[in-house]
Amino acid sequence: MVSVLVPIYNAQSHLRQCVDSILNQTYTQIELILFNDASKDRSLEICREYAAKDRRVRVIDSQENVGVYNGRLKALEFINGDFFIQVDSDDWIAKDYIQTALEYAEKFNVDLVAMGFQRTMDSRGLLKQAIHPYKEMMYDSESLRQYHGIYTQRVFSNNMWSKLFRTEVVRNRHFSPSDIHFGDDLLFLQEISPYIRSIYSLPVCKYYYRYGGSTSHYNPRFWIDQSKLYWLRKAYALEREPEYVAGLKLYLLDTFKDVVKYRLFLNNSVNKRNETIEFLKQFYSTEEYKEFLSIEDCQDEFFHLLRSKDSEGIICYLGENVSRISILKTKLLSAVSRMVSAW
Repeated sequence: MVSVLVPIYNAQSHLRQCVDSILNQTYTQIELILFNDASKDRSLEICREYAAKDRRVRVIDSQENVGVYNGRLKALEFINGDFFIQVDSDDWIAKDYIQTALEYAEKFNVDLVAMGFQRTMDSRGLLKQAIHPYKEMMYDSESLRQYHGIYTQRVFSNNMWSKLFRTEVVRNRHFSPSDIHFGDDLLFLQEISPYIRSIYSLPVCKYYYRYGGSTSHYNPRFWIDQSKLYWLRKAYALEREPEYVAGLKLYLLDTFKDVVKYRLFLNNSVNKRNETIEFLKQFYSTEEYKEFLSIEDCQDEFFHLLRSKDSEGIICYLGENVSRISILKTKLLSAVSRMVSAW
């Protein structure tokens, strides 16, 4: 049996499409666990409606909002399947998604089957782009040690969806609760990576990810979550892959550059320049800034301006070096995705 986890928070607009795509799979031996994370809309009502019609559906109703990561941990306590997948509540899967993944998992006796996904902006999947269409390949424990470090040379993407996991991989593991929202998938995969002994990757894209525009970097919570994630990843790397700590710092630097960039160019406030300068001034007193100061041999001009606390220079640098076309594209995609989300 395959367990399907769907974390839900205020998802009434797309929830039916998501659930229907799961219940109408060609492979029928499933249990569907709908985790309602204290939604304020009609999500719980919709979940109970499905549970009343199909005995494969189980509803877990959280009285308080615990977030996607903690919700996943709670839902995992209830699964009975030998394998499990996660489907986000605003996404959907192809009719043979589970059957395809399970056939390869059983044929090659692997812990994880990874597939690509279709990034789409409309509910029919007509406007789509294939992402991560992997090569068909088998990775055993020996090849994983060579090609799949916890951080480096990963053979699959850092999202939970578009993957089938063997339940044994997460059984009796100790997961610490976390309030991280942006980066929760990566955190979970980091925790289970050491226990994944084999992977099979497929060159197909049967998961439909609803794209909402790359505006998450401007969300005020994004940088807070990325900072928390950095310290967790650093502690993990020091224990298992200490040589990668330097790479983590550079990754955080690039993330911070994006955060400042989007604050400048996606922020609609008339005072965005002054607000960005204030954000930078506050950042100079943080532990994350101290981490940046310890970076060696970095030739990035943004880094040197940051190191000298030249806020005005940073703004001028980004203004001269950021592609306005990419910013306009992001704004356009975000607007279009809102217009066609119900199409």
